[in-house]
Amino acid sequence: MLLHDVTGSRQPKLLTKTLLRQILCAYGEDALAEDDELINQMMKQAGALHHRVLLDASTFLKALTADVQDFDVNNKDKLTTFFDDIMGNSNNNNESGSNMNDSSHQKRRNPAKTMHWIDSLPKCSDSFVSTTFTAPHIDNTADTFRSRPLVIWQWAFFILSFQTYLIGELNQKISTFECTEFDPLASFGANVGAFACTLGWSVLSWVIIMLLMSTVGFFYFGLGGIGNNVDCNRLKYPAIGVLVSALAAFLPFFLLALDDQDPRQQHFLEITTVVVGVFVVVLVFWHFVVLLIPETSVLRKCFKSIFVSATARTEYNLKQAAVCKTKKMVENALEVHRVKKQESVVPTHFGQALLNFAEMTPKYERIGSFWWTLRSIWNRSLSRHEGLLFPARTMSTNFLQFVVAIFILIAGIGMTIVVSSSFEDLRNALIKSIVMVVDIDAISEDIPLNQEVFNRVTEEAVRIFFPTDQYMVVVPLATGAAIAFAAAFFISIVVLPSTVSTTMKLRCGELPFVLDPEANLLRKTPDHTAFLRAQMYYGCFFASLLLGGVCGIVLFLCLWQITAAVVQLMAAQILGK
Repeated sequence: MLLHDVTGSRQPKLLTKTLLRQILCAYGEDALAEDDELINQMMKQAGALHHRVLLDASTFLKALTADVQDFDVNNKDKLTTFFDDIMGNSNNNNESGSNMNDSSHQKRRNPAKTMHWIDSLPKCSDSFVSTTFTAPHIDNTADTFRSRPLVIWQWAFFILSFQTYLIGELNQKISTFECTEFDPLASFGANVGAFACTLGWSVLSWVIIMLLMSTVGFFYFGLGGIGNNVDCNRLKYPAIGVLVSALAAFLPFFLLALDDQDPRQQHFLEITTVVVGVFVVVLVFWHFVVLLIPETSVLRKCFKSIFVSATARTEYNLKQAAVCKTKKMVENALEVHRVKKQESVVPTHFGQALLNFAEMTPKYERIGSFWWTLRSIWNRSLSRHEGLLFPARTMSTNFLQFVVAIFILIAGIGMTIVVSSSFEDLRNALIKSIVMVVDIDAISEDIPLNQEVFNRVTEEAVRIFFPTDQYMVVVPLATGAAIAFAAAFFISIVVLPSTVSTTMKLRCGELPFVLDPEANLLRKTPDHTAFLRAQMYYGCFFASLLLGGVCGIVLFLCLWQITAAVVQLMAAQILGK
């Protein structure tokens, strides 16, 4: 095609620098045609720098693909990392040479096809490549750990344990410390001591909580996940992880839980925490079993894919996605350059390609929707065709969002049942609370009032302002809980589709990233993504409670005997206009 477009003949010509310049000029690359260094490199790549070579299909193919042949094409089917494929010196005890489409356990690279430039460089153990230990089992920025499910369940286990066992105990301990009470009628100077005490204790309690979370996190992640990296080959590390994870799963449950007086939502959190802890123990124990089984055993040969680390499996999916996209590019290129009309008025292949491109109908696929994402996750095309993978921090927090939704549902049902079954008791409890809180002696100094009169006034006020019917409280409470649960649930199910949609928009250029002023900040501080975990978890929790609370309060004002008439009048006036 090149010869036909440039010389008018398909017969092979002697490859010279002059011919190369003619080809470049024919396609509008005049600047490249004047680059002598580029011309020499092209001649060298085709083997025509010191020898007489004809420019034919074989020579052209060699010039284009000589460097590609240095790469082992079997790497796309190997459960290995990119580092192992390039350096050819794998020290991972479970991933080396695992081939998904080959029956052999280890398929070594053909020495004749080894990359020519790698032979002249030092191996990984020398100075050419140096590695730094970054505690892969807690490296949530790069996700270089061995087991992604273990990290996901560990984070869920840690947050659930802290929410279930430690928050209540900490609040109980902190509340025992009492500062000087503020005097609402005193001046600022008189309350300086109370202000300083409250401020100091708030700061100190925050420091205590942070130290406690750091200590507990060290045991949950530092010791519970030790050995969760692809280079670990010592049994003692996963053994320590099994012991620590088992203690963290069962010891707090038997020491702090199992109280029949706890509400339903607390029992739900306790059971959920133990179940998640058991998953963590099983995953850590599986790592211990993987190291226990010899690499040459029959079991590894028969079930080799399940012994592969998450890092190798992730990068294997990326290889498959690259192959899929490259195949589509080649198919599109062949479709453009296919000669469809032998007797076309367009005399060149280049012109035929332009004509074919103009006649092609654009093909679009709607991607990033909710159902498309679920379908792609189910058939694994999201990772093996699109090359899109979810970070472990996103998966773990998304799981906790579903736990938050279920917690809100159970708590709402429990509160609704309690209110409906003890409605009259709440009225009496409110009267007793008012009587106990109000200091009748302080009031009687200015207003002549005895205890009996005050009790009657309190009962009368409660009778007037307390909801007269049970439905006035039960219906808003149940509605608010249902709305809060629905909000938390929908937030949880749209996290992954939203992540996919945003990623696809960035790939297609719909969301500008390169020209975004925040792009450099994101490149330099990838660790800031760790903030997303707390934002996703507490954002889902408080946003759902806020929405449910607002809806419940509005409905309560519509039903309460004090405000029902006012709300009805306002609604009638607004709707009437």
